[in-house]
Amino acid sequence: MVAADPQWTVAESVRRLAEDIGLKANTVKTARWVASRWPKEHRQAGVSYTVHRILADIEDELARMLRGE
Repeated sequence: MVAADPQWTVAESVRRLAEDIGLKANTVKTARWVASRWPKEHRQAGVSYTVHRILADIEDELARMLRGE
């Protein structure tokens, strides 16, 4: 296993992005997590980010996608 360069770990990349755009790293981390739970093809137009974030807590992917429809 090759050790990751500490300059380019996910945590460091998130921190740098957050700094660049003026947000807290935790805000960027949460947005990244929500996006991972809702791939683009499953996101609903007209449904707020907040709703997607709330439904992202549903562990079962099928149930989450069905709730989002």
